[in-house]
Amino acid sequence: MRRKTQNLAARCRSTHKQIGNGMTPSQDSLGRECDSAITSVLGRIAALDTVSRANRKAAADSVRAEYERAKLMVRTFTRTGLPSDTIPEDSLDKEIKKLISE
Repeated sequence: MRRKTQNLAARCRSTHKQIGNGMTPSQDSLGRECDSAITSVLGRIAALDTVSRANRKAAADSVRAEYERAKLMVRTFTRTGLPSDTIPEDSLDKEIKKLISE
């Protein structure tokens, strides 16, 4: 689980680099949320060792659920960095008008 979470962190860093300085406020906010979620999951994984044996399964399930939420957040963030999301709306409007007129 720790390695998977570190892979999420690497994807998030990669997207940060790919977007660069052209990051929109929503992308910046989502990127910060991803960083926070990943840090939280890593902290909870580290704390898992201190949980008593009786409560370990419940704690592991909780960490797993939090990992899944972080994974979805990172997936959303990485999709905002894809070039297909950066197509100007004007060009899409032109394409739609062109298709309608045909």
